[in-house]
Amino acid sequence: MRVRARVLQIHCGDDPVTPLASAPRLQALLSGRRPLVMIDGRCHTPRIAEFDPARHSFVTSLTGPG
Repeated sequence: MRVRARVLQIHCGDDPVTPLASAPRLQALLSGRRPLVMIDGRCHTPRIAEFDPARHSFVTSLTGPG
């Protein structure tokens, strides 16, 4: 079975759990690729506020403005 869903891919530049080199490889496997969103610095569970611009843009692309 194949799942078709839009994916918001966010990666931190200095993630101690998932190496940055994994991000483009993962993105290449996703259908309907969207830009990879990078957050500067070291993180694995950053504050939600750091994701807000990317999250808002992604949700708006799915639902439209408003």
